[in-house]
Amino acid sequence: ELPAARLAAGQTAEAWRASWTAFLRLDDVLVQWGTFYGGVAAAEGLQLPATVIDMRAGLSQMLRQRVGTVEDAAARLDSPAAVAAHGFAGRGGRRLTALGRVLRGVCGL
Repeated sequence: ELPAARLAAGQTAEAWRASWTAFLRLDDVLVQWGTFYGGVAAAEGLQLPATVIDMRAGLSQMLRQRVGTVEDAAARLDSPAAVAAHGFAGRGGRRLTALGRVLRGVCGL
């Protein structure tokens, strides 16, 4: 989905890891949709905070049903679509926006 020039202009994996390490605080709370990517990150040695919340599992328990993708859950909650994607394009931007919509829907914002 992203143009080749944008991908080519990206950082190296080492630079990204360094920026993540500088960004992360150990008392941060990581909110993720499912556990797959957190597991991959941990297996690759990426430092993660002690508190990690699986929003998909929590929402499934709250609604007592499977919630599907983060985009499906945002639509199901009928939460406002006006949450900005913060300039992130492609699938990542859509998913980040949808996660924001789910959080707003769950919190009643």
